[in-house]
Amino acid sequence: MSAVAPGDGYAATLVATLTAREREVLALLAEGCCNGELAERLVISAATARHHVEHILRKLGVTNRAAAAAILHRVRAEPSASDLNEA
Repeated sequence: MSAVAPGDGYAATLVATLTAREREVLALLAEGCCNGELAERLVISAATARHHVEHILRKLGVTNRAAAAAILHRVRAEPSASDLNEA
């Protein structure tokens, strides 16, 4: 069984540890944005985008963007995660 199983609430708990800005960045990551696209859409530097991504990966306990996006998709699929669906 994986550490983050669908429906167990653990994914939502992880995402809830992120700041509002980090949740915004995570949503863009889930859309497939690279650091340059993140920077452009959020009107920040590429270095700041990279730092946000590093913090998100660390807080979620994953090593890549795809795994972070998968956690967000799990959260959005959980019925109790309605407040995080707009992340």
